[in-house]
Amino acid sequence: MHPRMGFLVAVAATAVAFFALSPAPHLLAQTTSAQAIHPTIRYQFGDNPLWAGPNFDDSSWPVAQQDQWPRPKFYSDGFVWIRFRVSVRTDTAVPLALRISSIQRTLIAYEVFVNGTRVGSFGRVPPRQFVESFPRDAIFDLPNGLAKPGEGALVTMRAWYPPASRRPGRFDTAAFAFDQSRTLHAEDAALRERAVLRNLPPMMLNIFILFVGFTVLTVGYSARNRDVRLCGAMLATLPLLTLFLQFIDARLLVLSEPAHTALQAISQIPSMIVSVSLIWGINDLRDVFFKRLMLGAMTVFNLGMLITFMAAEPSPVVTAASVTFPLALSVFDIINIGANLWAAFTAEPL
Repeated sequence: MHPRMGFLVAVAATAVAFFALSPAPHLLAQTTSAQAIHPTIRYQFGDNPLWAGPNFDDSSWPVAQQDQWPRPKFYSDGFVWIRFRVSVRTDTAVPLALRISSIQRTLIAYEVFVNGTRVGSFGRVPPRQFVESFPRDAIFDLPNGLAKPGEGALVTMRAWYPPASRRPGRFDTAAFAFDQSRTLHAEDAALRERAVLRNLPPMMLNIFILFVGFTVLTVGYSARNRDVRLCGAMLATLPLLTLFLQFIDARLLVLSEPAHTALQAISQIPSMIVSVSLIWGINDLRDVFFKRLMLGAMTVFNLGMLITFMAAEPSPVVTAASVTFPLALSVFDIINIGANLWAAFTAEPL
């Protein structure tokens, strides 16, 4: 195929997939009947089970500025405790529940205590940690009588940050709301339904592109046409990553961050390999150095991502990986764009 025509084919195929390949934004906390509470928050790094007690004196703890507490240092145990006192509205019906809405997309696991009693957790803290890959609102049902309408309640969070989330200068915050348990769970069910409906059209489009890709790939093998095979392979691999992310965003899959990272690498590596083969094959590029550099950047990116987000303990290797993998992705993208532009502007006219 002529190089300039190859460039146009690559651009056209990418444009076809573009609308299906942009993952839906994370569904943050929506406006609901329960008014979010922003109390005075105190925090402390470290881990001590006595800090959950209702009679513990936390007056010496630092106060979170603008309701934001800093993340733990990278070389630490990753724990930070958050305590605050709020009043439950007098018009709130029982049984009660507490909703914690994450304002920022932060990888975190935490336990929640109300008046010293553990009421649940989001994920699991060490030693058997489980950090969900897609943070979301969490609802915790309160035992009868633990908190009452019109009275104050002490809420304590024992939060653990994996090494990938421990970044200096970063702060976190959350919104808290007490309401009737049935109301909060009904609102959460509505959010889940909207997440599925929002992701369904792009998911169907991605599945259609996959079908078209495998069809073109089969035709290419039958016709023994390399260019058709490459175009089919691109269409068959491009939607994999975004389809996976859409399943996560629709809450059809709940994975730990290590499992999410591994599946993300598995779903994106084929399309990255095919994109390199497509650029060099269809455009008939002869420069092997940049092709190998692009493949090397792909390897460093995926390996660094796996090390960064699968690590349970901090280490110099994790630090190096967290810095290296975004740079490797930038190198991959720059060579990708540069190779296509070179083919487009140096090829002879059709």
